[in-house]
Amino acid sequence: MPRGAPTIRLQIPPYGMPHLTAWGRAPDGWWALVEWLDVVTRPDGPGLGPVRCSGWAPASAVAPMIGERYRAVPRLQLDADPRQWPEPPAEWGGGSWTLRTWHYGRLGDALSPPAGGWRPGDPPPVTGSAATTAPGLDHPTDPEPDRAGPSDPADDNVEAATDHQSG
Repeated sequence: MPRGAPTIRLQIPPYGMPHLTAWGRAPDGWWALVEWLDVVTRPDGPGLGPVRCSGWAPASAVAPMIGERYRAVPRLQLDADPRQWPEPPAEWGGGSWTLRTWHYGRLGDALSPPAGGWRPGDPPPVTGSAATTAPGLDHPTDPEPDRAGPSDPADDNVEAATDHQSG
């Protein structure tokens, strides 16, 4: 997360309040590059460890948070092929992130735990021929590009984004 990245409310998995790193405009509409930390078991030994996760959520799944400012969020032009969309910079809280990262691509379905680990309370991951890739890597969606104000660079706060949506 670049220093000062605002928080949004995400209405699809993984839900919660991730950081908004960038808006992206693709031929099929607006997308939000979001980042969050997940805690999973370490695949290389005992214990838990943080993983910096990211993914592109349709703008229709993003809601502004009261008091956050969105004017400085970068806006990117995205390729028609989502596999070409960028991942966020390897930083968190203003410094370099040297631990594990996991980029899901397009978000939409339930997410498997990142980086080959599993979350406390989940059953251990399936390995071998029964293993599958994480769902949601290239999930087709039908975004509503005007949701949460990415189409208007003048939107600076929740009130402006809300006024824009209601007009």
